[in-house]
Amino acid sequence: MDEEESKANISLIILKVKSLPSDLDKKVSKQETNCLICGIPFAKKGVSQTSKHVCRFCFHACCSACSPLTALHPENNESERICLKCYTNYLKISVEEESSTKNQEVIRNEVEKFQRDTMELHIKEVETIKENSKNQEKQFKDQISRLSKDIQERDSKIMTMSFAENERLSKKDESIGQFIREMKEIDDKTKAVEAKNKNLLANNLSLETQNKNLKEKLSGLELEKGNLQKEGQNLLENIKRLQEEIDKKPKIMTTPAPKSGCMNSCIIY
Repeated sequence: MDEEESKANISLIILKVKSLPSDLDKKVSKQETNCLICGIPFAKKGVSQTSKHVCRFCFHACCSACSPLTALHPENNESERICLKCYTNYLKISVEEESSTKNQEVIRNEVEKFQRDTMELHIKEVETIKENSKNQEKQFKDQISRLSKDIQERDSKIMTMSFAENERLSKKDESIGQFIREMKEIDDKTKAVEAKNKNLLANNLSLETQNKNLKEKLSGLELEKGNLQKEGQNLLENIKRLQEEIDKKPKIMTTPAPKSGCMNSCIIY
């Protein structure tokens, strides 16, 4: 079953909300930029699935995928948009209130109707027998026996119908229970997605902080590199200057010692 068929089947259940909590903040959605259910950020324009909507029962912001249903609003008795979270909560309340009394009421009405019909028929037939068979004791007893048998058969039929009705209502309750379980699974998955989104946001913030710190360190290293290059350039210039000064100084040369053993003489050029 695809998503559209699933939504159509869910919409067959008309939910009427009796009342809303008195402490709801009807302006809470104005500051919300992410879906309350799945956490997806709302698109500014152009994408219908991520457009911002407002649940009219909790007034939180939600996307279209997480608010595909409507319910009867207690203030105007008209169909209004409702998010999956509110729909699940109010449906559970409605089922708990109505299911227990409705089953017993249907069975009780059926039993009372059959008992009424049986008693009326029994009274009419007994009166007819009394009027027409006063002198026919045997026939009267046979008629009474037949009526007693009919009553027993009808009582048996009542019990059978009550059992069948109970079974039918039990299947209906089981179907509603299955639906509630499925909606709870959706709610659990929604909470898991919310937790995952929070973790992703936290990780993203951590990565942004690390990136900022790395940029600051890189900037400091580049500055230090520039300073080292300047110091190296200054050293090269100093070495070059010292070399030039050495080259400009007069050179002192020593002559070989004379054979006569006199002191060395120095010639300065």
